[in-house]
Amino acid sequence: MRIFGAKSIDGMLKKLGLKENESINHPWINKAMERAQQKVEARNFEIRKTLLKFDDVMNDQRQVIFTQRLKILKTNEVMEMISENFKYDPIKKILKEIIDNEDKNKPLADLELSKRLVEEGYKVARRTIAKYREQMDIPVARLRKEL
Repeated sequence: MRIFGAKSIDGMLKKLGLKENESINHPWINKAMERAQQKVEARNFEIRKTLLKFDDVMNDQRQVIFTQRLKILKTNEVMEMISENFKYDPIKKILKEIIDNEDKNKPLADLELSKRLVEEGYKVARRTIAKYREQMDIPVARLRKEL
């Protein structure tokens, strides 16, 4: 009652001199208790609804992980499969497309590549761009420049 009932209810209960575990028989108090109970039930419903959304996300992630786990357990070339999954990282794919389509007379430096990825919706640090570039055997901008 104190959390979901009106503030005046607490004062009213004190004025009436009600003791702990004593029955309350007054129409105003009964109505206020009904409203408080409805608020409690509505709040609990919202909590359960939110929890169900999180549970759905977790279940989707669990499905992906278990599918990958089964593939790994059924294959003999585990390292090849793992490297194949990481080879098609979407950021690396977009990075390669940006570099392939850049002006060869003015190749983009890592900082400029980072800004382009932000425009694509991926916030990636310049150092991460450098690491990805090295993993994909793509040289730095000055070495990509065509004369």
